[in-house]
Amino acid sequence: MRLFFVLLLVCVEQCFLGTADIYAHIDVTPAEALELIESHADLIVVDVREEHEFCDEDGHIPCAVNYPLNSGVFEKQYTELPRDADILIVCRSGGRSNRAADFLDSRGYLHVYDMQGGMSSWEGETVACIDADGNGIYDDRDNCSRLSSSDNSTADDIPDNGTEPCVIELLYEEGAEELQVLREYRDAVLCATGPGQAVIKRYYGVNRLLKVAVEKDKSLKCIIRRLADIFLGCIR
Repeated sequence: MRLFFVLLLVCVEQCFLGTADIYAHIDVTPAEALELIESHADLIVVDVREEHEFCDEDGHIPCAVNYPLNSGVFEKQYTELPRDADILIVCRSGGRSNRAADFLDSRGYLHVYDMQGGMSSWEGETVACIDADGNGIYDDRDNCSRLSSSDNSTADDIPDNGTEPCVIELLYEEGAEELQVLREYRDAVLCATGPGQAVIKRYYGVNRLLKVAVEKDKSLKCIIRRLADIFLGCIR
């Protein structure tokens, strides 16, 4: 029945939306990373070095958020990153950023870039970790429009866009038991295997278009709801 669900997803995608490829993260040079930063206003730069590296004398990319990989912070907090956002991963030399990018690939993130060579090869602007006003927020983040709220109280946070709701969430009320069961199945079963991870990535890759189709066509919504109910009956 699990195979049926996978095939169902592919069939819905092809019948209503056309085909979509599964993409892995994209490797970029430091020069290309700089172009991304300058051309993508909503780009999130995630520095996965440890805090002592992030705040060393060489500094970090302006507006970058620090999710250290080796100490486990990245794996614990990655869900704060919007799944459909443009995300640039950087580290010191490129090894940790590649591991972090692979991790996001496996979790269905769609637009992930890995800066090759790391900060050791970065020739763009850097800033230091300075908190001159004592508000607990690095001063460079105080002045970062893409991270700051109007009162600057959340300047140290990733933009509060949230992960875009998936099409299944249109079928059930928020907090419904069905949603919890499906989320647990995704995290415990699909995330544990390569094929399962590919299904997750394909699903989120067409999620936005599926939502539009379901919102426009109530009959399609009913069909997917019935099939989802059948699948739930098989995994409970």
